[in-house]
Amino acid sequence: MTLFDDVERDDPSPASETEGHYAFLNRVATPYWERVRSLLSEWVARLPQEERGDTIARMRSKDRRQSLAAFWELYLLITFQQLGFGMVQHPEVPNSTRRPDFLIETDRGLAYIEATLASTSDEDLAKDNRRRQVYDTINNGLHTPDFWLALDLNSESDEAPGVSKHLLDVQAWLDEQDANAIEELMQAKSCDMLPRCRITDRGWTLTITALAKGAASRGDATARPIGFYPFEGGSYDGRAPVLAALNEKTSRYGALDAPFAGGVASSSRRCDHCPREAGDL
Repeated sequence: MTLFDDVERDDPSPASETEGHYAFLNRVATPYWERVRSLLSEWVARLPQEERGDTIARMRSKDRRQSLAAFWELYLLITFQQLGFGMVQHPEVPNSTRRPDFLIETDRGLAYIEATLASTSDEDLAKDNRRRQVYDTINNGLHTPDFWLALDLNSESDEAPGVSKHLLDVQAWLDEQDANAIEELMQAKSCDMLPRCRITDRGWTLTITALAKGAASRGDATARPIGFYPFEGGSYDGRAPVLAALNEKTSRYGALDAPFAGGVASSSRRCDHCPREAGDL
């Protein structure tokens, strides 16, 4: 089994909001992402044959958490190799039938290493997926050659909204707008007077504001319509999921005969962000 499909690729478009990490990497056709595929394939080829199939299966997973966890474990393995450490994958330990990810040997002695993911909860993941579907529906369903859309999320519910049935009305509203007039309002900083359209459905309320594209972009319908996504403010304690992940891992092996360290990656977009143009990888 290989990590990526051996196919001709002809789709250079950026990742959609709902597209998984692996699905994006496996289909995108640009020289940049071809180099990424080549590097990841080279890393996977360094794995022992008996470890390779499981890593590939997890990296191919549609669950972003599984995919990221597998990548993180692979990344740490390659890092330890590059540092010249001796290493055993999934070593036996004295007081448990479970096995940590690595036993590394450095010039200061041995250490057990566990790669783990401080992941979002199923509830938060479902909420994020509903939002992503809304964004994709708007991005794929509207024609906005002269406008960027600023999206505000005023309210939401546990039920996905039927945004698509409102798009004809939103498109008709957009077609009535005058980009030059909106540009004048923007230059005058009269933001309260910018044209807005509201979608209400199944407990969701979305406000769409039309912003005029600059002269260089005016008339270009190839870019995704949403230029400004809903802003999330407030405080966030990123320590709790990290500490929970570490506590869960450190308590599973009992007393060890060497130091133990946990390498934690976060799947939260609040803590670990990549640009949307990079496929949200």
